[in-house]
Amino acid sequence: MECVDGMLAGNPRIAAIAQEAYGRGMTRRQAREALGRGFLAALWYAYQEGGGDDPNKGVADWFRKELLREEQR
Repeated sequence: MECVDGMLAGNPRIAAIAQEAYGRGMTRRQAREALGRGFLAALWYAYQEGGGDDPNKGVADWFRKELLREEQR
């Protein structure tokens, strides 16, 4: 998942969300898969909604929600 590696390396907020997931007991793989699903969901949302003025708006929330879904599995 190169896109997830890029997000973790290039965005401190996404890296902080991943660290939060690790602290809750998720494995690195679980967190990366959840981030990947969140990334795809955010892309879909941006495509459907046109992205608005701020294409990053709400993306971190998508990632956090996806991590929480994964944690509940």
